[in-house]
Amino acid sequence: MAITLPPNNTDVPAAYLGAWRKRTADTHSLWLQTTRLHAMIDIPADRPDFSGRASWEQFSDEELMVLAHQGGVAGACIAAEDVLHRRRQLDYLPQRGQAFLRRMRAEGAVLREFCLDGRETAVWERLAGPEGGVVGLRFHDVEVGVAHGDQCRGYLLVVGPHFAYVRDRFVATQRAESLAMLAELKNFTRAQLIAVLDFELSFGRRDGAHPWRIELSTIPFREGRRLMDDAILRRIIDGAGRGPEKIQRQGRSFLRYWTLDEWQPRVSEPAR
Repeated sequence: MAITLPPNNTDVPAAYLGAWRKRTADTHSLWLQTTRLHAMIDIPADRPDFSGRASWEQFSDEELMVLAHQGGVAGACIAAEDVLHRRRQLDYLPQRGQAFLRRMRAEGAVLREFCLDGRETAVWERLAGPEGGVVGLRFHDVEVGVAHGDQCRGYLLVVGPHFAYVRDRFVATQRAESLAMLAELKNFTRAQLIAVLDFELSFGRRDGAHPWRIELSTIPFREGRRLMDDAILRRIIDGAGRGPEKIQRQGRSFLRYWTLDEWQPRVSEPAR
């Protein structure tokens, strides 16, 4: 049966809102879903422990290729009945724009995900609902003082006590099954491989003994670091759309323009 989806982004059903976990023998996956935006990360379960590394320079070529097998995606959503299209607007995989449609079925604190042909692909366990609030922020970075300088986009999502921070890479990629396959096909240099790996999908909690600490990231040396604090989040929300802030990254200056996509300080618990 043909699937007819709305042409533009839509709000998703309340049952999908929350922080979700899928843990299998092969991957550790986390998914944050706001009313309009999503972010998802897939880290191979056998990824080595890279704690102690502080920069890309401390990875061997072989270790960089290990990171090229990670995955993750973020973007807006289109929902129609039980079909959810998570748009691949920012994609760790070189598959931006490719369709990502699934049928969803809520069963209490579990959300079952199916391909359109009926095959079950995932069972998501809810870590937290949206009761503690939902924030969806987008940003756009523009390099300062450089004609036709680098630009990239990203998201900051908060659902209850959980957060996700997404920053795109600065370089374009051609379509391929994975970054590892693309690197092998194109015979990337070490510098080219680092450039495509420099895509951040970081997840963590903003409560507990170490608030706003990154717990899982596609960039291993970001894990354990503090992303921000509640005061900074509030400043970003209040200043969104009013002009850029200046940030430094790897010795380069950028203007970051924030846009507030959604903000619900308190949200009722979805019906089950």
